[in-house]
Amino acid sequence: MSKRTIFQPETLNYLKPNGFQFNIDALPNVSYFCQSAQIPNLSLSQAFIANPLVDFTVPGTNLTYDELTIKFIVQEDFQNYIELHDWMTGLGFPEERDQYKQLRQTRGGNNKGFSTSGDYSDATLTILDSDLNPNMNITFVDCYPISLQGLEFDISDGNAQYLTAQATFKYTLYKFNN
Repeated sequence: MSKRTIFQPETLNYLKPNGFQFNIDALPNVSYFCQSAQIPNLSLSQAFIANPLVDFTVPGTNLTYDELTIKFIVQEDFQNYIELHDWMTGLGFPEERDQYKQLRQTRGGNNKGFSTSGDYSDATLTILDSDLNPNMNITFVDCYPISLQGLEFDISDGNAQYLTAQATFKYTLYKFNN
């Protein structure tokens, strides 16, 4: 009869859903008022192998990262909402090409060449431990906003609730760092 090894985890603390901080370098006001963030889904493609008896799959080579979505409280002077709005407007330049040029100047980029470093910003989701100390950093590389939720003003609700907005970002990949 063989001895059975009993596995005992090192940490018995559970992960809290409200133990996090979100920071995106280009949006300091959005970061401060962030109310929710998520680790997006990650999926791996598969390759199908034909077989005379049963077709089967093997792991593929392409990863697909879902979009990063955050929710934040909107400041009464709209400062954090405008940070995101201006970034998106600069990338999309709906009125004139100079809007993109202005984005590059305000973000420290140059106006010559094809460098798009000013278009992106890294973001970090810091997960806190049970004592609210930083435990894990998840870095989202080369983020840029693709969606900013509109704001609905409604006088019919008697409760004084603060307006929140949702923003969605694309990014290259995310990495875990302790």
